[in-house]
Amino acid sequence: MACRKWSCRPLSTRPYPINKVQRGWRCSIITPLQICWPERWRFVDARGYKIEVPVLSQPKTRLPCAQDLVTQTLLLDIYQIKPVTDSLGAGTLQVPVSISAGFGSYPYLRKGFHKWYLNPEGVATRWTDGEAVVMVPWPTVDPRSPVDFCMALDVAGGRPLEEPPVNLVVTIEGVEVFEDQLDRSFAPETLRIPVKAIRNDRSPQLEIQLNSTTWDASKVGDDRALGVLFYGVQLLSLNECSID
Repeated sequence: MACRKWSCRPLSTRPYPINKVQRGWRCSIITPLQICWPERWRFVDARGYKIEVPVLSQPKTRLPCAQDLVTQTLLLDIYQIKPVTDSLGAGTLQVPVSISAGFGSYPYLRKGFHKWYLNPEGVATRWTDGEAVVMVPWPTVDPRSPVDFCMALDVAGGRPLEEPPVNLVVTIEGVEVFEDQLDRSFAPETLRIPVKAIRNDRSPQLEIQLNSTTWDASKVGDDRALGVLFYGVQLLSLNECSID
């Protein structure tokens, strides 16, 4: 899409400070730049990037030694901004939405999620605190249009035997679409939930709420309120819910 069709505004016109060099003076100026945004746009997860750097961690009471060098891992999310086109019908699902618990989840997991980690199988997951909110762009071109889709929710109850099973309630735009107990297993199960004629309630985003009972994990050294294990969510076409 040509830049002239987007909404552009100046990004920066602030000059750098004048720097003194050996012979005379040098002044560097940032020329005015334009940042262009499409009228409707969405974040697209490009990839995740892991950086491992050596960090010196030593007591202040002695000189450093080789054992004080430890590895620190930095996890980065990289996104693209892509325009939304009008090529699809107003109430047609634009593209399948897929959100994981790890890389790429930052813009969408808005409330009630603890930090993500890798389970023993190397799959990213994160606990909810019992009242979690997922926000995604409205999945049709026209946010005023009702939408039908199949929500594939990957979650796990994650309860030891001495704890009662978790009860999970899922609401979308304030409408309850699922309520049931989950197995105690920590491995994910996929809940395929048909969603029909959901309308925008408050904003041009789709709000998914995951409300559940919590359990006392202090016996295993975790003082957090733990609800369900969230592995990811997908919005698919409605006929995907009929697949066994």
